[in-house]
Order: sequence, then structure tokens, then C-alpha cells
Amino acid sequence: MLLESKIWIFTDLDDTLFQTASKLPAGISTTVAALDRQGEPASFATQQQLALLNVFLKGGATVIPVTGRNQPAFERHILGQNIFGSFRILSHGAIIVDQAGELYQPWVEHLNQCFDLKKWEARLEKMNHWISRQIETHRIPVRTRVIAEHGISAYVSIKSDKTEDPENTFHSLRKALSGLPEFQDIRVHINGNNMALMAPYTCKAKAVRYLMNDLGIDKNDLVLGLGDSLTDLPFLRETHFGLFPMSSQIDKGMQ
Repeated sequence: MLLESKIWIFTDLDDTLFQTASKLPAGISTTVAALDRQGEPASFATQQQLALLNVFLKGGATVIPVTGRNQPAFERHILGQNIFGSFRILSHGAIIVDQAGELYQPWVEHLNQCFDLKKWEARLEKMNHWISRQIETHRIPVRTRVIAEHGISAYVSIKSDKTEDPENTFHSLRKALSGLPEFQDIRVHINGNNMALMAPYTCKAKAVRYLMNDLGIDKNDLVLGLGDSLTDLPFLRETHFGLFPMSSQIDKGMQ
């Protein structure tokens, strides 16, 4: 007889559960999934993505987002509040908020015990300043800023204004940054038009591992992970089964 298991889902959002219009197959039916800052539709879910979510919800799963989005960007999703009714892992893993949207204090205490957050704040600001100078001097078509919320600096966000092949620009920046002392221990995420320079605590896998222990997930429970980026693989490996969309960065990296 099978044991009764709880089901836990740790899932990325962008390019996993929804995506921008430019990434949709032609002629496919979609539903608006997230809005931009002006309240206009920005991301869309396919019928297959909605069906997958429905399978999870009908199975009584607890679905926990694990996303690079900060809290304001996360709150612009409109898939339904019943989907993400538990904890949320935000800003590439630097932030955990509870069901009420409040910063989860045990996670903050854990970060303060393991890392010098003020030191990392200064390092991220220095890298951002250096990149800003390069953008101005060499007219590089990117925008840069430090993503911080709840008083925690998470990562430097670099977004390309180019519509095609921005990764050459990102790899050139990465090569130039590697000579800076501030770059030591930085993790780099590159996918599409986005690049992130992340402090060591800005790590989805660390946040998922912490939350799994904190929630007391039983050894007989079922834990699934969903993601699309190569940088999602470490947190997928914390789960029992990892799922990724076809034609995602993970899929292409395996070809």
C-alpha cells in the first residue's frame, strides 16, 4: 500500500510558468499572467502551463515560487492568489517572504549569521558604479542597477536594450569584471536579455534547502522543482524530480 505523501512544488516563474509575447509560438491560446509597471499585460501563460498548474492544485500541492523577480514584480502576476498561498522565494533567492508578504525573519537571522550583508551591499554598489561608467564611456546598450528590498542588497541587474544576441555584450562585461576585486565570489546569471551579478547568499538552491528544512518536509513527501535556466539546476537538484520546458536554456544546454 502506498504511503500518503504531501506534494511540494518549488517553481521558477518567467519562461517556466509564463513568458513574454515574443517567446510564444504563433497562433497559440494564452491567458494574461503578469502585468508591467503601467498595469498592461506583459507576460502570458499557455493552456499547457495552466493545465500543469491545475494538476498541481488538484493534487493538493503547495506551490512555492522561486524567482528572480523582486516582491513588487512578483505581485504583478495575476494567475490567482490561491496558487501561491505559501512562502515565496524572491530576488534569485536572497529574499523569503511569508504568506502575508512579510519578510521571513528566521531567514534574515540566518543570513546575518552567515554573511556580512553591509560588506556585500558596498561591493554590489561598487560593481554597479563601475558598469555605469563603462556604459557611459563605451555607449554599451544595457541598463544597470542594484536590486535591493527589505534592506537586503541581492544582485546587480543588467538588462540589454538589444533585441537580438545580447549575450556577447554580457560575456564581454563579465570578462572585464573578472579583474575587479569586488567580483570575487560573485555568481553570474545570463539568460536572454538579462544578466545578474549575485552575492553568494543570492542563491535559489540555498533558499530552497533552508525552506525545506524549516518547513519540516517529511522524507516521504514528494518534492518537485521547475525551472528553465541553467542557474535553476542547483535548486532543482534539491528536489526529487526536476522539470523544465522544451526549448528552454536547460534544454538547449543538454543538446
